[in-house]
Amino acid sequence: MEKRSRIKRYGFIALISMFAIVVFAGCGIYFFERNEQPEMFGSFLGTIWWSITSIPPADEPSISTVTTPGKILELVIAFASLVIVFTVAVLLMYVIIETRFDIERLRKNMADDDK
Repeated sequence: MEKRSRIKRYGFIALISMFAIVVFAGCGIYFFERNEQPEMFGSFLGTIWWSITSIPPADEPSISTVTTPGKILELVIAFASLVIVFTVAVLLMYVIIETRFDIERLRKNMADDDK
């Protein structure tokens, strides 16, 4: 049971981190870009939506930031998003590997019991 609680805890941390990145991106982009591009970044909810939908394809020029601090923030957020995605991938691989080892231990124990 300890493995499951550890995996749940790491998954919860990854989920909270993703939420924090989205909120941080929305706040930062709203702060830096609302005066330069009010039609795209004029509302806080609009910037939250932008952070959810446009961070993975960050190279789309039609929805990109124009100010230097906005571009730097966009770059930092893109790297942070990659770290979170890799963390989730590692967690999934850990679960798969641990499950496979548990199955092999069970088979070995069953074979030892049959002897």
